[in-house]
Amino acid sequence: MENLNKKELRELNVQEARGWVIDRFYQIELRINKIIVEYFKPEKNKEFEVIVLHSSIIDIGSKLRILSNIPGIDNKIIDKIRKISSIRNGFAHAPISETIYIKCKENEKEDILVSGQKETFIEVMNSQGKLLSKPAFEYLAEFAILNNEIRQIM
Repeated sequence: MENLNKKELRELNVQEARGWVIDRFYQIELRINKIIVEYFKPEKNKEFEVIVLHSSIIDIGSKLRILSNIPGIDNKIIDKIRKISSIRNGFAHAPISETIYIKCKENEKEDILVSGQKETFIEVMNSQGKLLSKPAFEYLAEFAILNNEIRQIM
């Protein structure tokens, strides 16, 4: 399930999507930790990584500020990690709801044709602090694209 295509992404249920997003972001965070450890070369690598870089001690925003001060790290990749972090937070913490759209239409025979479509939405906050409902699949697909781009660089 590492690199999912759009068809496979669409087949995930809400719980699987949440788990996949959280796991993929955790893998990116481990890569960030490795870059920080390799740059600073602490005397006790493992302890530094496990204790100092633990996410309860240093959050992802702080790790990105450290990363932005390491020579050779492109700010574009840091921006992508910030964006993917925001999406991860949405899947981890935001309400996800399903809406069913039903279309009714009379045909020439005066029969009523009914069709329905289920859409899953995630409630996210934009940078201006406004709550928006966004189709969860679009958010998931955006995460998948960013995940692949970041993994190719890091």
